Amino acid sequence: MSRHLPKSSPARGCAVRARGCRAARGRRGTIAVPAGSSLQSALNAAQPGDVITLEPGATYAGNFVLPNKGDISDFITIRSAAPDSALPSPGLRMTPAYSTLLPKIRSSNTSAALKTAASANHWKLMFLEFLANQSGAGDWTRTDLAQVPHDLVLARLYIHGDPVLGQKRGVSLNSRDTWIINSHISTASTDRVTRRAWRRFSPTCRTAW
Repeated sequence: MSRHLPKSSPARGCAVRARGCRAARGRRGTIAVPAGSSLQSALNAAQPGDVITLEPGATYAGNFVLPNKGDISDFITIRSAAPDSALPSPGLRMTPAYSTLLPKIRSSNTSAALKTAASANHWKLMFLEFLANQSGAGDWTRTDLAQVPHDLVLARLYIHGDPVLGQKRGVSLNSRDTWIINSHISTASTDRVTRRAWRRFSPTCRTAW
């Protein structure tokens, strides 16, 4: 089953709004989010097992939140709509050469472009590019200590800083059972931390980037 989100009206541009997206509950399917549509609406509407596809090359700007869907066991996946055949296979690392096939996610300010709600779990991010925050401040992705999130997968992502300003931090983890797999994480500033994990909250924090 495939669902498409309507594009935002010209007056609203690409503003992220949490309304206007209805999805059938209890059914696994694909939610397509073309350029100009509300990514947050798709995140709110997604059900366990759903796949949210983003348009290759499109930029989604905002401060997005991965909601807590309750005690679930099936992952909700956010990924590029490009076919698997055009992207790195399992076991291969993401590289900047795939940038044209990747949706871009960026913060419109100094706050994280993407963070988790309390106790959010079973989210998988694949084949996405995270751009630098405004002035290179803050984090690209962040999880919060209160009611620790868990079962998070960041696989074959391209995360990089501004070529001049770099980025303070790439992925800030306060979570458990979290995987960063075959991702390219880099900044232009040698004094910038690209990843920081508090492992006492993440007994299963496996990294390969």
